[in-house]
Amino acid sequence: GTQCQAWKADKLSAKRIALLEGIGAVFGLNRFDALWNKRFEELKAFQEAHGHCNVPMRFPKNPQLSLWVVMQRKNWDKLSTDRIALLKGIDFVPDLLDALWNERFWELKAFKEKYGHCNVPLRFPENPQLGLWVGTQRKNWDKLSTKRIALLQGNGLVRNPLDALWNERFEELKAFKEVHGHCNVPRGNPETRLCAWGRTQRTAKKADKLSADRVALLDGIGFVWEPLDTAWNERFEELKAFKEKYGHCAVPGIYHESPALGTWVGTQRKAKKRKELSTDRIALLEKIGFEWKITKA
Repeated sequence: GTQCQAWKADKLSAKRIALLEGIGAVFGLNRFDALWNKRFEELKAFQEAHGHCNVPMRFPKNPQLSLWVVMQRKNWDKLSTDRIALLKGIDFVPDLLDALWNERFWELKAFKEKYGHCNVPLRFPENPQLGLWVGTQRKNWDKLSTKRIALLQGNGLVRNPLDALWNERFEELKAFKEVHGHCNVPRGNPETRLCAWGRTQRTAKKADKLSADRVALLDGIGFVWEPLDTAWNERFEELKAFKEKYGHCAVPGIYHESPALGTWVGTQRKAKKRKELSTDRIALLEKIGFEWKITKA
């Protein structure tokens, strides 16, 4: 301090100035430049380690750095263009609220990498603030900037969590189709929730409550809206093949090649007798020579 005062009063010899500067001492305004540059390098190291520049208050590893960051934000309008450029170059955010938003976004990215989705529970024990923040983003979606919406969507956050759940089930159904060749998930299947979800989609479409986009997606993977109609048509095609092979439609009650076909034929006769078979189906069956009454002969 004394040397600085002597330098300022022009009472320090050139030889001593040279000696001091030779070991890195700085005087006057340059002294503050050196300190700023030192803190900037510390912030750069922090950013490389954590992915952002939001140094927490009372940062145990470097308390001076957190205070310095606060001062940069407070005096942003007074900083030189060179310093502003340096800070922006490491993604320093001058607005504290923006800085907090970015910090939460990086936490969401880390959550996505760990769990494979962005549906953070409201009371997420590892980071309670993150669950609340995600809920706030969804609630204020219409007020978010296009840049923030793009960032969130790019990371896989869906505005409506129910939409996220629908998409998740749709992907499960696609995987089922790839394995089994169809979308008719049986009730006894381990994917019980997927079977129930399929019934929900059929009910929603019947009530005209399923969006055209979702209908198109399901149609695209061969989802069957009327599974009973599909089953009837499959059996009808089997009966046609039987007729071509044997020349008649009198499938035995116990038909070893296709036990289900023998049972189905009997069911059609009973349904017609009870007047529960549509005229269209009766016409299709009669067209291939189906007989409603079978004698012992």
